[in-house]
Amino acid sequence: MPKPPLPKIYCDVHIKPGAIEGFTKQRFKCIHIPKSKYRELDERDFIGYLYAEHALLATGDLTFTKHVLDNNVKHAGIIEIPPEYDNEAAAAYAELLAKFVAVYIEDDGKHAWRRRIIYLAHDGVTIIHNTGDEHRYSWEELRQAVR
Repeated sequence: MPKPPLPKIYCDVHIKPGAIEGFTKQRFKCIHIPKSKYRELDERDFIGYLYAEHALLATGDLTFTKHVLDNNVKHAGIIEIPPEYDNEAAAAYAELLAKFVAVYIEDDGKHAWRRRIIYLAHDGVTIIHNTGDEHRYSWEELRQAVR
């Protein structure tokens, strides 16, 4: 059975070029929001359109991510890359997080990432679903998985 196509990732102004390279290495097509049809809009105004497109949002706007969680905003998936990462770190972490997203989609279908947010924490990778489900993968678990 062929793998489902991966969704587009819209990258906000906080996403560094290295992160876009990391997403692209995992076969995602990236669109820089300032060069897109949503360039004049705030995330709150276009997140519903991304849901309709089945497109993900990569953001470094941690306040927006909190808003999405606090208000149970419907979205097709969010990948959070903190803006303080340098280009090299952003590339490495974006590639890692994109791999998680790709595996979910390949295993469970094109809508598998809906209403999920993935981000890095000091202790590993966290995935939150709006249902309240939360999955954490420690750095140690990830190290053992690649051995």
